[in-house]
Amino acid sequence: MSEQIYIDWIETQTEILNKGTQKTARILIALSENKRFAWVELMRDTQPLTILFATMRIFQVFMNIYEMKIKTVVTDTKPGFYAPENRNLHAFERLLKEFRIKHITQNHVDIKMRRFESLFYSKLMQQAPYPDKTSLEAYLFEFISGYNHPEMMMYTQENTTPEP
Repeated sequence: MSEQIYIDWIETQTEILNKGTQKTARILIALSENKRFAWVELMRDTQPLTILFATMRIFQVFMNIYEMKIKTVVTDTKPGFYAPENRNLHAFERLLKEFRIKHITQNHVDIKMRRFESLFYSKLMQQAPYPDKTSLEAYLFEFISGYNHPEMMMYTQENTTPEP
């Protein structure tokens, strides 16, 4: 099934890590249009090349694990995704061309993505500060696993029997 996905990134405004040089977190988020799947990647910065590699990892998950054929990517016009003066030379654009994926840019992020980001950010900040980057990555994986497979989260609760 061909899929449209939304990609955006968020940056925490408060210190989220106790240790290390990078105290705030930059997280790339991908959300599918038709299926209830999302994925996140922690990034060290928001330079186009960093976003390109994080996007490649997201594509790998969506295409190989969830067996999606990505047809279209929708982003806003942040510099990591879009450069109007050199659109064909921008790293993100070149990646999408290589995969034969259409890129739609909007001046704002889609409402579905905005809702997901709001939920994600509130849950992320409830647990903050994280002792280290490894703890943050573990929490990100736990959150995404629960979002993508809510039925599996029933078994991780204290009782191991599914809810009726």
